[in-house]
Amino acid sequence: ETVPTPPAQEDHIALGDLAEALARLPEDQRELLLGFTFGDLTYKEAARQFGCSIGTIKSRLSRARAQLRDVAVATAD
Repeated sequence: ETVPTPPAQEDHIALGDLAEALARLPEDQRELLLGFTFGDLTYKEAARQFGCSIGTIKSRLSRARAQLRDVAVATAD
């Protein structure tokens, strides 16, 4: 039987950075990113939910991912 190990301090920092980065996203980008990541949202469903085109959804999702990457790179340095 495996006993779970608590996360290392670095993991807590990384999760805190992620939470902060998510909080900095505009609400529509945050909801969209979380919907795709955890809610199995499709582009078509997202376009209907947010009342915009699939192209706009792809653009918002790309910007949200880029912003999170920027934070990850900044905290890794």
